[in-house]
Amino acid sequence: MKNTPVRVGLFGIGLDTYWPQFAGLKERLEGYLGEVSAKLDRPGASV
Repeated sequence: MKNTPVRVGLFGIGLDTYWPQFAGLKERLEGYLGEVSAKLDRPGASV
């Protein structure tokens, strides 16, 4: 079997109506997305 590069698509979704209601919510969700992305990123894979 040949090693082929893997491409991983990742997206986060949120309703912009909530951003002003909850201070820091958008940034916290973006941080979670960054953590998941970092865990998926490795040699032979691109996120």
